[in-house]
Amino acid sequence: MFESRKTIAFLLIALLAGVLLITGCEGANEPSTESSENTGTVSDSGEVNLFTTRHYDTDQQLLELFEAQSGIKVNVVNAGADKLLERIELEGEDTQADLLLTADAGRLHIAKERDLLQSVQSETLFNNIPDKLRDRDDTWFGLTKRARVIVYAPDRVDPSELSTYEALSDPKWRGRIAMRTSNNIYNQSLMASFIELWGEEKALQWAEGLKENLAREPQGNDRAQATAVASGEADL
Repeated sequence: MFESRKTIAFLLIALLAGVLLITGCEGANEPSTESSENTGTVSDSGEVNLFTTRHYDTDQQLLELFEAQSGIKVNVVNAGADKLLERIELEGEDTQADLLLTADAGRLHIAKERDLLQSVQSETLFNNIPDKLRDRDDTWFGLTKRARVIVYAPDRVDPSELSTYEALSDPKWRGRIAMRTSNNIYNQSLMASFIELWGEEKALQWAEGLKENLAREPQGNDRAQATAVASGEADL
C-alpha cells in the first residue's frame, strides 16, 4: 500500500507540477510539455487549481505530500463531475481549472469531446502509465483502477454460481438482479467495454438478457443496490 501511494504521489506531482490538462476554447490540440516554458503558469503563481470529484482521505494526504515536496499550493475545488465540466465549459479561456481529477474514463471522454482537455507530453507519465490506461491522444491519464464487484445475498446465492458479468444475462437470474440506471456513467462504461470486446450485436444481446433478469426498475446509487440485496428485494 505504501509503495502504491508513493507511485500515485509521484504521478500527481508530475501532473500538477509539469502539465496543465485543462484548456479554454482555443489551443485544445496544442500539447503541453514538462519544459519550464509550459509550466510557468504554475511556478510563477506558486499555486495550482485542482478540480476534483474525489473525496478520499488518501487524496488529501497525497496533495499534502505534493505541497511539501514542491512548495506549490493546491487549491481544491470539489463538486460533482457534471457541475465541474459545466463550469469549465462556461468559463472557457478564463477557467480557473488547471487539472481535472475524476472517476471513470467515460467522464474524461466526455470532457475530451467537449474540447476541454489538451494533450500532454510527459516522459514521467508515459513511463509509468501503460497505453491502455491513457487516452490515445494523451489528453488524460488513468491513475487508479476501480473494481466492479458483485454484491450477493449469501443465504440465497451460492458463490460458485457467480463467474463473469457476461453470465448475469443467464435466465437462472430472472427477477433477481438490482442495478443502477443505464444513463449512469459506470454502466455506460461497462457496456462500452463489452462492445469493444464482443461487438455491438453480442453486447446488445447481453444487455437485453440482463434487463429480463432485473428484480425491479433500475434506480438509486451503488449503496441502494446493496440495500436492495440486504432487504431481500434482489439477490444480486
